[in-house]
Order: sequence, then C-alpha cells, then structure tokens
Amino acid sequence: MRRAIDKPHAVRFLPLVVMGAGALLGGLLMPEPARAEAQVIAIVVDRDNPRSDIGVEELRSLFLGKRGEWPDGTRAVPVDLESGASHHAFCAAVLRMSEAEYERYWVDQRVRGAGTGPRSLSAASLVIRLVARVRGAVGYVPLSRVDGTVKVLTVGGVRPGEPGYPLVGNAGWAAPIHEEAVALSGAAPAAVTSVTGGSG
Repeated sequence: MRRAIDKPHAVRFLPLVVMGAGALLGGLLMPEPARAEAQVIAIVVDRDNPRSDIGVEELRSLFLGKRGEWPDGTRAVPVDLESGASHHAFCAAVLRMSEAEYERYWVDQRVRGAGTGPRSLSAASLVIRLVARVRGAVGYVPLSRVDGTVKVLTVGGVRPGEPGYPLVGNAGWAAPIHEEAVALSGAAPAAVTSVTGGSG
C-alpha cells in the first residue's frame, strides 16, 4: 500500500529534478565567451605606436575629440566597438557617461561642426583588423580577443587583468557633473541638457 502512495509522489517530483539538473548543466556548458569574454577590456594600438602605457584621462580626451594627436605628432584615430558589454564598460570607466549620453555628445558635436566622432565597428575582430593596419589607431576589445597583430597598452601602469585595472565589464556609470559636461561640449550652461540628456 505504501508503494502505491509513494510512486505518484516520485513521478510528480521527477520533472523538478530534471529541470534543476538541466539548468545546472546549461550553466556549466554555456560557452566561455558568453560568460567571461567581455569582463576585461584591453586598449589596443598599432604595433608601430611607441607608447606602452596610457592614462584614463588621455583616453577620454582622444575619444571625446579633445585631443587629435599622439605625443609624437601622429594623428590619433580612435575606434569604438558598437553597443555591448565592452562599450558599456568603456563608457563607464573612461568616459564617465552612459552609452546614450556618449551618443548624444557626438550628435551635439556634429551639429556644432566640432567633429564627427570615432568610427564605430560591430565586432572586436574588425576593431583589431583596423587598428593593426592604421597608424595612430586606438581601440578597445575584450582581452580574450586580442592577437599578435596589435599592441596592448597598460592603463595607468596597470596591465589588463591585474588588480586595480580600471576597464572591467559590468561596471556602473555615473553621469558627468554639470560643470564637466559644459567643459566637454564647449557649450554655455543652458545647452548642457543637449549633451547629458538632463540625467543626474
């Protein structure tokens, strides 16, 4: 009699056991790039670039069009990676903007005739290919995608993946303060909302 009672219970709980095992297996079998590829972001330049290190503020100036040359006089060619975990991390850690603010910033700059913004590419492989071929180019890609055709820079003297390295995925972002947004856009205070979108 007891077996007749326990069997339906066992059948009822079996799907739950199978679902739990499936979820665990799915997590273990998830492709590694999907879980960890975009966590550490590398700054890459062409191999002829004499630089081995770059600071966050210099990067920021290059990608916001405030600086157009490397110290040796070579024209700087910043290259963006399109929207995604790496782009979000770069905007947060380097530009101190959200992705939407960064886009609005360059819309505003184009309207003012102050520049067109970095070229944006859809894949890390394309960024690496362009940076490898163009003297003065600088871009950012997941560290795991870097190959020998480009040079990886340290940032503030810290190698990618080491403690204290600033470009790590899933970082939060903070909108620029009012005065900083004015300085970036070169606009009068009344025009700041066109750059920041009025976010706080």
